[in-house]
Amino acid sequence: MKKLITLSLLLGLSAPVTAKVWQTTTQWNQEYENLYSKWIESPEVHKDMFVSKSSPYFGGRYDCADAAYALRAIFASKHGLPFALKNPTGSRGRYAMFSNEVNKFDKYPAGPKRVTAFLNYISDMVGTENLSRHDTYPIKIDSVTSGKLYTYKIRARFGSTIRHAYTIKEVNQTGTFDLIYSTQAIRKKNLPLNYRKEKPLVNLPHDVWGFRAFKWPRLLGTSPSEFPAELNYSTEQYAMVKQMGRGFFKHVKNTLKTVDEDDSALLTRVFNNVCTEAQSRIEYVNQGYQHHVSTGGKCMNYADYDAYSTPARDKALKDAYETLWSTYLDLHRAGELYDAKVYEHVNALFWHESTTQERLYEPTREQKEALLFACPIQYKEGTTIDLATLFTRLRRGKLSSHPNDSLEVRWGEVTGPKTRCKQWY
Repeated sequence: MKKLITLSLLLGLSAPVTAKVWQTTTQWNQEYENLYSKWIESPEVHKDMFVSKSSPYFGGRYDCADAAYALRAIFASKHGLPFALKNPTGSRGRYAMFSNEVNKFDKYPAGPKRVTAFLNYISDMVGTENLSRHDTYPIKIDSVTSGKLYTYKIRARFGSTIRHAYTIKEVNQTGTFDLIYSTQAIRKKNLPLNYRKEKPLVNLPHDVWGFRAFKWPRLLGTSPSEFPAELNYSTEQYAMVKQMGRGFFKHVKNTLKTVDEDDSALLTRVFNNVCTEAQSRIEYVNQGYQHHVSTGGKCMNYADYDAYSTPARDKALKDAYETLWSTYLDLHRAGELYDAKVYEHVNALFWHESTTQERLYEPTREQKEALLFACPIQYKEGTTIDLATLFTRLRRGKLSSHPNDSLEVRWGEVTGPKTRCKQWY
């Protein structure tokens, strides 16, 4: 739970008024937005920036929304720019925002240490709802650049929801995205940020969720009609989703690309994404299993379940397989890739003795071994499976997202016994 901000904390009334978190010496404009985009792309923004002792921002502990706020605030502090977010308590007037003007962190030296203390404090207050509904705005698709955000909200079981936020580290020439982001588990365990090259987005925009950009502090609480034109405010993505459905992300890619992707490179990229999702699941599952073991198998409460369960990640894995299959079919119909090694990998992945797909053929032993070599999934010591085996288990609903289950159940090696601990969503 995010703690509420009291008025005394907002104003620092319980202590003498002294220094601000940092001084505001200039204002946001398009030139600074461009610099922010370049800074996000730069080596200064990296996965270890909050956990490396050599980093000036060592000690930051952030989940997905917190990390997005933190990157924006750090850049603002470096350039004397204002940083503000809507007060999550709903206070109005002079208490409506929480900003770098607050006088509450004077025991920390000015600079990165004070900024980090400030960010750790607000990280207990705000979340992805606040980020999406109040502190950012939807943008035109052709204005998506490094530093922009993608947020999503999906419905889980029992009426619960899952929310997430990515910062776009870079828009590649082919229109794909490199993303940098955090999670609840990363925050709990104080781990490096996730940095995923060419990670596809799969959860469609709706309501206030989708491609977004930070509002300038002076625009918080104002009507979008007052936004400068260069901010590219637009709700077009929501109309596009209604018209295009799952084809929306293909449209985004085609809009943003500056070079065409040849067929072999396309299939290789989509295959590699399945591999990355599958191998990343090892780390996610292990984080939950280690916590499970460390507590003696105690049933996880909502907060721990929220941090260590994997329903959204398992959905992303399923979506990655589906994207690979549809891409494979499209290229097969076009008569391409028969000499490409990746074509053999994908055929070996989807072929099964029970298949009736005329586009698939029985792989040789060497081709099956090549698939395992191309992407081994070693989810426990002494056990490695290939993507075909994982796909079969996933398709049959054998994978478990519950962090109190054993590794064997989590990976569908066996179907039980399953935990009797509560499934929160």
